[in-house]
Amino acid sequence: MSGWQTRRAIVAVVAGLALVAGCSRTAPAAAPVVVATPSRPSEAAVMVCAPEAQADIQEALGVSPVSPPVQSYMDSVLTCRYPYTDGALVLTVKDLPDVPAATAYLSSLRAAADHPVDAQGIGQAAFTVVGGSIYVRKDAKVLTVDVTGLPAMFGAPAKPRSALAVTVAAVIMNCWKDA
Repeated sequence: MSGWQTRRAIVAVVAGLALVAGCSRTAPAAAPVVVATPSRPSEAAVMVCAPEAQADIQEALGVSPVSPPVQSYMDSVLTCRYPYTDGALVLTVKDLPDVPAATAYLSSLRAAADHPVDAQGIGQAAFTVVGGSIYVRKDAKVLTVDVTGLPAMFGAPAKPRSALAVTVAAVIMNCWKDA
């Protein structure tokens, strides 16, 4: 099996397993919907740094961050950095005005990517790149799970960071199913 076929197979298996887990705690049904503005991220974007996501990501990786994740928001991009002893996981969510804008944005990321490989079954469109990171579109949002700051093998038990990226993306997509 070639390297690309192996990567595709890992994405498929990990995505299926990760969809079973994640977002075990749900938001109240009456929670208000927060619409993104230039000065405020969407409710879905904020979820990637919320306590529920923190718990689900910790469970999926088998490793606790050394401190709570650090969140920032600028230019319609929410960034959440999870610090670990030997690296960092960085999640970003780009809030776009509509689905066509999000689709175009994801296409531009794909065009600039090094050997993108489609990731089936995650979000409405997704691809992985060399280094293991994954980009996922859901509605008018684009999630990036950047694992390049982690060691090649990470977690407990240790897994390739590309598998971890897919796992984290699937956990977030499960949380976003109602967002």
